[in-house]
Amino acid sequence: PFALIPDGTAVMVGHLDVPGLTEGVPASLSAAAVTGLLRGEMGFDGVVVTDDLSMGAVAQLVDVPTASRL
Repeated sequence: PFALIPDGTAVMVGHLDVPGLTEGVPASLSAAAVTGLLRGEMGFDGVVVTDDLSMGAVAQLVDVPTASRL
């Protein structure tokens, strides 16, 4: 669910369901994916971004203002 920028300073998290990790929640909203895997296990300490919080996979779960704070 991650696309690294080559210099390793930022990563974009996709709105993907990762079986066994995100339990039906898009990775972009998943603490298990972002905090657990990306920051914890992978040790990434750069900037984490995502795109289009109004798309269906996200909007059906949470409104845009709330999603932007997760």
